[in-house]
Amino acid sequence: MAQEQPVAMVEGKALLPSDLDPPALLRSQYRSKLPEKEYATWLAQTRSDRLAGLIWAAVKKQFCVDKECAATEADIAAFNEAMGREYQKQRAKDEARLWAIGTALAGALTAAEREKLEQEKGLLESVRSALDSTTPERERLLSEPWVGSWKFYRALYRTYGGRVIFQQAGPEPLDAMTKVLREQEARGTFAIHDAGMHRKFWAYFTTMGHTFMSDGAEFMETPWWLRAPKKP
Repeated sequence: MAQEQPVAMVEGKALLPSDLDPPALLRSQYRSKLPEKEYATWLAQTRSDRLAGLIWAAVKKQFCVDKECAATEADIAAFNEAMGREYQKQRAKDEARLWAIGTALAGALTAAEREKLEQEKGLLESVRSALDSTTPERERLLSEPWVGSWKFYRALYRTYGGRVIFQQAGPEPLDAMTKVLREQEARGTFAIHDAGMHRKFWAYFTTMGHTFMSDGAEFMETPWWLRAPKKP
């Protein structure tokens, strides 16, 4: 077997392909259910994703040394308060839907119609139960990373400016992200030796199509949960 060669370096540590592998059990599960070519594609993508995570962790650590990146208690409380409002609105809609389903199930239905409504009812009840049983500790595990990402992105945007793209998880300052990566790469915080991994990593910032936001600057400063609730 050929000796592994480093594919990247992050914070002075050389990384071999095996350093980026997912757990052995997960690899075994995927290997058993995927054709060889598809398994190789999955493994390569998983390694690339893992490398991207390590790079961003290192870049964030370097950039945030003298920046306001951390989520504060006040930040988290504001996020949780907004999420609570959204939950109550959704809860009201779900309760109304459950009442309508219960009424329909009491009537004459075909077997297929009844099965479909029972499945929807079970899903709504499952979601309600999960949300109702959320502890403060679990709530924080969900809110702190979300708020922390916004604080990091806001600090990047304040430093570099540039265009902002729309993503389902929230706006991203694409140009600022690209600039900080280039700076940290030049400083030696990370290096990607493998050509394929290098191409995959930079594609998101250089060649992939994105939806740019005309109001991106506004959302970088004030995310949705800090905006005044809309009047009914």
